[in-house]
Amino acid sequence: MNQKELCQGTYSAQQTDNAVTITAEGTHPTTGYKVELDHDPILSFPPQWTLYHIAPVGVTGQIVTHFSVTTQFHAEGTVKEVIIADKTGRHAVQVVQKAGAAAA
Repeated sequence: MNQKELCQGTYSAQQTDNAVTITAEGTHPTTGYKVELDHDPILSFPPQWTLYHIAPVGVTGQIVTHFSVTTQFHAEGTVKEVIIADKTGRHAVQVVQKAGAAAA
């Protein structure tokens, strides 16, 4: 099995009440990649994540493939940004504040 490697993507984040959702999107040159956003184990603020992928093993479809991966975490207060590391460096992603379901 192949090892995790840093991936590359574009990022967005939003907070609704106490839930912060982070999304990473991008493309791979073939089918079969596994993509994940891993929370960095160091407790820090703003929260930090790393985007990884695992390359496929064996024969794959030779077609550019879009990916989208989402993760969510609980936050008691307002989170203004999250940090995401990928193969191009560290990215400060602004968190968009959304009205909660109770306010709708």
